[in-house]
Amino acid sequence: MLYSRDDGPAKPDPSSLLALADSWLIAPSQIAYVGDHHYDVEAAKRAGMQSVLLGEDRACSERHGASFIFKDLMALHRALPSISLCA
Repeated sequence: MLYSRDDGPAKPDPSSLLALADSWLIAPSQIAYVGDHHYDVEAAKRAGMQSVLLGEDRACSERHGASFIFKDLMALHRALPSISLCA
């Protein structure tokens, strides 16, 4: 299933994230949402999901309280074996 910005309110509203979790029959707490903007972090928080923020600006990232912060997708991919994304 694919949700785009046309399928619901804009982030940080969590409606689309919650609809996706519901369609997958997965509790939001078991999902880690990956994004590159502080609105992605806020949407994940509001949905009860962990957030993975991609980007170089660690100060901005930490200020918004991302669960995990990685430079890019390759850094996230390398870290997956050693971290637990979902509580």
